[in-house]
Amino acid sequence: SPSDVSKVAFAEFCCGSQSLLGQEAERKNIRYIRFTKESHDMTSKRGVERALSDIKTLQVKGYKIKLWASVPCRPWSLRTDLNAHRLGPRYRKWLVSPRLESNLILQSFVDVADLVLEGNGDVSFEWPAFCHGWKIPLLQNFFASRNFQDVRVDGCAFGLQHQGRPVKKPWLIMTTHSPLVKQLKDFRCNCTVEHAPCAGSVAPASENYTPKMAAEILNGLLHNCGSTWGYVVPRPQ
Repeated sequence: SPSDVSKVAFAEFCCGSQSLLGQEAERKNIRYIRFTKESHDMTSKRGVERALSDIKTLQVKGYKIKLWASVPCRPWSLRTDLNAHRLGPRYRKWLVSPRLESNLILQSFVDVADLVLEGNGDVSFEWPAFCHGWKIPLLQNFFASRNFQDVRVDGCAFGLQHQGRPVKKPWLIMTTHSPLVKQLKDFRCNCTVEHAPCAGSVAPASENYTPKMAAEILNGLLHNCGSTWGYVVPRPQ
């Protein structure tokens, strides 16, 4: 029934103030909250406490939370290998600080995610599929102990492109919500034209989702919540 959906709230961890997922949640008339760097700085105790408080407030009101996280991945990108080789010890020394900051954010994610799971909500986490960060023990242990499932998708299957050429951009998503896996699993590359390389100026732009990807993510997260939506993006053939 629609009343089931009315008690679902979407929370986005580490996003921009105009994120497409938030816009899609609003379009679907779903209660949502964005945790941006400005509103909830996840490297600070105050920011994390505010996020936990906001989640608890929603839970007390009877909402089940759908948490989506996409933490900045730059300190763990494959490009860091190239830079370390090219720039040497000075770069490796510089890299320590952003990785420490990233670890702070990841611990904040785990704290917020645990609260969501305790309230019978669901948690999903997205990063580039071949990011070094997947090897971080904190994340590996968290996903394994909470029975997360994984699904691989490619940006080009959601219409990601640069100057008219598809951008493959492989993403990996870990989630506790199995309908999301089913919703997304077929969105893999089947392009018959050459991709634009996901490098240079294309790489930062590829971090943004397309409207099609945002719609499919929300459709998957809201599946089994008591309603079907009129705006369902056609699945790839």
